[in-house]
Amino acid sequence: MSRRLSLPPDVVLRSYEDSDREAVVALRALAFSALAANSYGPEQLAASRAHAEAPAFAGELRQINLMLAVDRSGAVLGAAGWSAHEGEPMTARIRKVFVHPNRARRGLGTTLVLDAERRAEAAGYARFVVRASLNAVSFYRRLGYRSIESQSVPRPGHVRLPVMLMRKP
Repeated sequence: MSRRLSLPPDVVLRSYEDSDREAVVALRALAFSALAANSYGPEQLAASRAHAEAPAFAGELRQINLMLAVDRSGAVLGAAGWSAHEGEPMTARIRKVFVHPNRARRGLGTTLVLDAERRAEAAGYARFVVRASLNAVSFYRRLGYRSIESQSVPRPGHVRLPVMLMRKP
């Protein structure tokens, strides 16, 4: 990968810890509500928030090699992780990518995704997939991902959330 990781001087990356769960859930809700509001309806946004607040979400956070971007005060500004993609050897799935709306569109999301890709490569993965929320498809395209197929993921209350499966060779 030729792109350089570039963090603002007041931001550092560190591994997720269980004590970060509440801050990560709050950040995810804030980021998704602010940045995806034009792509999803109120019912879908509420169901997405309920999904993040469910106990199973904490288990996901522990299992996905999650890295956090934090400022000097320790506030969580962004996150990105990766896990093995089931059924596809040598393929990692980029997961739980979100950035505080006040830090959006300044390169932090790009840095977090590139960091997740590099960590997955170091673990032996050569290809990447992501299930992108509709508002993030153009972001992933700029990073070299290509759309594969439209999908939907289940959320609480029998709500389906449309996403785009994308792949990066």
